[in-house]
Amino acid sequence: MVFADWIAIAVALGALALGAVFGFGRLLKFFTGGIIGIIISGFVCYCIGGFFLDIPFVQDMLAKFAGLWGTQEGIFFDILRSMHLEIVVYYIVLFLLVQIARVIIVNILKNISEADNVVISVINRVGGALLMAAVVFVVVLLIFQIVHWVGGGTEIDLINSLGGSCFKLDMLYIHNPLGAIVDFVKGMFA
Repeated sequence: MVFADWIAIAVALGALALGAVFGFGRLLKFFTGGIIGIIISGFVCYCIGGFFLDIPFVQDMLAKFAGLWGTQEGIFFDILRSMHLEIVVYYIVLFLLVQIARVIIVNILKNISEADNVVISVINRVGGALLMAAVVFVVVLLIFQIVHWVGGGTEIDLINSLGGSCFKLDMLYIHNPLGAIVDFVKGMFA
């Protein structure tokens, strides 16, 4: 085992212990609040926005809304028509609804997971440990991706320190799933 394996074991055990101490409910509320919650809501809007946009009722509402300035003359109304203000307003309203739904769902899950029941308490602790381990894993992948972007001597040193790992950390670095996502997004805009 190389030194990186011992660091991985220590980080994993620390994450599991910390997750078990805080529990699933508190960690879920912490990780889905603030800027991360906004990012999650934006991603959900991106995923479901097109689906709801194709519903005839929504199409009719947007057409009526666009009709408010559709027949008006002037540069201001030309700008509104060219930027499709109705779609912008649609996504703002969808974002607010997703934010409200996210807060409600997280609070329900938090309250359920923190109920005064022995079985629920154990599930809360195990769920917290697993959630914290998953978050730490994603952070490690993100750090690996940043080191890959920086490159140079830093990347070479990291690859050398991960070489021969029992947990195949060098393979995780080379085949980082975040790198595939970045390549996919780059391909969309190329």
